Parts: sequence; C-alpha cells; structure tokens
Amino acid sequence: MCPCIDLTNEQPRQESTADARLLHAAKSRLRLELQGLAFAISRGATPEEYARFLWSKGAANWMGCTSPGTDDYLEREEEAMRSLFPWLKIRHESMSADEASVEISGGCLGGWGENRFALARSLGLNRSALCRYCQEACKVWGEQLSLKVEPVPGPGCRGGCRIKARKMPAPS
Repeated sequence: MCPCIDLTNEQPRQESTADARLLHAAKSRLRLELQGLAFAISRGATPEEYARFLWSKGAANWMGCTSPGTDDYLEREEEAMRSLFPWLKIRHESMSADEASVEISGGCLGGWGENRFALARSLGLNRSALCRYCQEACKVWGEQLSLKVEPVPGPGCRGGCRIKARKMPAPS
C-alpha cells in the first residue's frame, strides 16, 4: 500500500456524504407528504380523510402477509422508519406476537430537530392536524393486517411517541 494514501480518511467522508444524501431525501419525502396533507386540508378534507385515502391500501403487499405478529410488524416498521426518518431513535418496549410497542424519540413522523413542527407550520399545518393524520394512518394501515396500531403522543407532543400494536380478535 502506498504510504501517502490514507484510505481510512476516505471511508468516513464517503459515509457522511451518503448519510447527508439519505437525510436530504428523507426530509424531501416528508415535505412532499406534508404538502399533500396541507393541500387536502385546503380543499376541505380532514386529516383523517387524507390518511385513509393515502394509507388504506397496500399494507399486506408491503408486509408480505395478511396477518403478521405484532413483533414482526413493528420490526418491519422500524426498518422503514430508520430509512424514511433517520433522525428518529427507536427503542423496543415490549415485543410479542400478540402485543408490541416501540418508543420513538428525537422527533416524530411529522418533523425533527429543536422545533420539530417548523416544517408543518410553514405549510399551514398545526400539531393537531399532524397527530390526527398520523393516528388515522397508523390505524387504517394496521387494520389491513388485522392489527390495532396506535401512536400515542408523549406529553405535549414533546416527549416523542409510543407506537402500540395489538392483534385484533378474529371476526366471529
């Protein structure tokens, strides 16, 4: 190896560039989603109606089955969140096939940073609209998988959220 080429310095620079690109893409994707929500609300839809429109199809195809365990479901969601929301910190609280929960901190599915709702506010959205949209999106996505999925905001929406998933009883 040539002593004048330090390959150890190349790797971190490439990784940080890749991380920066991923973060930029994730923030752009979030902006697009929130712009869609703001547009729908400006045309008279509720956050819940827009969430049902956007999230009422595709869960079983994405998950690869129609009735996963809650642990499998939240592990798959965690993988997606790490890609789409890299600023989030996700911690498993309980994981079993029938009931599972994760705690999200470092932001939420609607924003990040010191002032996580700044992007939403710049689009004319408030915390209430974001939380209502998120709660309904999780609900309708989970129902497709026979799961009851609920995000539970932390105190004042500042303490992060907890996402709980439970198996729904089989229809009788």
